[in-house]
Amino acid sequence: MKRKLPLFLTAAVAVTALALSALPDPSIDQSPFQTHFYHTIKAAGLQDLTPKKLDGPDGPFNPEEVSVPWRIRWNPRRWYLHTSATAPVGFPDGGGEFQWAHKFGDGSSSPFVCTVVYLDGRASFIDIQAQANSATPAESLRSALHREFPGLPIKVEVHREKT
Repeated sequence: MKRKLPLFLTAAVAVTALALSALPDPSIDQSPFQTHFYHTIKAAGLQDLTPKKLDGPDGPFNPEEVSVPWRIRWNPRRWYLHTSATAPVGFPDGGGEFQWAHKFGDGSSSPFVCTVVYLDGRASFIDIQAQANSATPAESLRSALHREFPGLPIKVEVHREKT
């Protein structure tokens, strides 16, 4: 029985790696993504409400870091070293993982936070965090982004107010 366990574990790892390698890569290069993203924001009737200065009248904007699902973080595209002649503009040195967060609103409800997670210079995941009274514009943004980027994983979380 003890001899079969290492063989079974090796086979399980091989099958898992094979299954993961068959997954499509829904990520999008950052340059075309950002262009289409901003057009989608405008088409959805939303405004960027992120303070231009961190010490501005709205106070500092420090969103929580988004947890990236393992199926995205461990995509086969990330299994090899990436070399790029130019680093993406606005990204920290090294590329790796970068999270870009902005506040959006439609003027009639509370602003909500939309975070785009970039892995290796590619938009890989979108996380939208909203309060209950901004759920409708957050869901409409999710729908608009889903139409524009059909394979990109998008998660919307609506937080209920604590009573």
